[in-house]
Amino acid sequence: MTRRPDVPARSGRGAARGFTLVEALVVVSIIGLLMGIVIPSIGYARRSAGRARELAGLHQMTAAYLTAAAERDGEVMPGFITGPIPSAFSLRFPPPAATGPSGRTLGADSFPTGGGIQASAAIARYPWRLASYLSGSVEALFRDKQAYTDLRELQDDLFLYGVSEHPGFGLNQRFVGGDYQDYGFDPQARGYWGKDWVVRNLATVRKPASLIVFAASSARNVASIGRSDTQFYGRPMPGYFKVQSPKFYAGGPEWTAAPPTALTDASKTGYIDAEGGATAVGTLDGGGAHLDWAEINDMRRWSNQADKAAWALPTPGR
Repeated sequence: MTRRPDVPARSGRGAARGFTLVEALVVVSIIGLLMGIVIPSIGYARRSAGRARELAGLHQMTAAYLTAAAERDGEVMPGFITGPIPSAFSLRFPPPAATGPSGRTLGADSFPTGGGIQASAAIARYPWRLASYLSGSVEALFRDKQAYTDLRELQDDLFLYGVSEHPGFGLNQRFVGGDYQDYGFDPQARGYWGKDWVVRNLATVRKPASLIVFAASSARNVASIGRSDTQFYGRPMPGYFKVQSPKFYAGGPEWTAAPPTALTDASKTGYIDAEGGATAVGTLDGGGAHLDWAEINDMRRWSNQADKAAWALPTPGR
């Protein structure tokens, strides 16, 4: 019988072995270093992509807003108009036909007007009027697409109302187009502040590249809105149809001094969304930008008449 030669034992150099503690710590340190580089880069890329989407949405909206004005010899779309108003005013900016969640086509008669002069809130706000210049679609008005999807699951009337109340961008309607609740159509206010204190025609705008028309908006932590949203929509909705300036008239409402946090009542800072330290805005020249807290607090960004950052209208009646 042939004898199998002895197999020599492996030397210590060739033997399989695990990592030493030092080697393992080096590997872990390298992985941690790479994660420290990659994760912030991913976060930055996501924020950059989000900002780019915001500006693209604002560009589309301001283009639609300017198109509507161009068709009316420069007359801009009213911001919020309700109560007894001339019917001809509403007819100049009628809401479009829309398709409700049920699939039913909703015409202008689907928006109750109370005899033709008492506009409902859904028709009083800008979204459905602007939709005429967005191919009838209002989805472009939403930064949070899940919010739009949730509204589409509601009954037609709640869908109409919810879209009008909670778009992702608010209109600077106090100073552009006019807000019925902020004296925008009050003859006495014209007497106090002049006929052009509200921009009603593009021909009167001094610096369109700096004047805000739309801004990213939020209804975060506004208790009354949150309760109403939960009742009608099932949850608080992001976004709001208007944004309000840091100042109005001397002695009137003003923003809080500190930048908003995740816990700030959005109504205390004009319903702007300053998440991430900047707010996306669209201007009356069709441009867009992200403004920091100091820039968004500058009244020259909000009012066509403002000549300094802390400007405010005179107190009414004085």
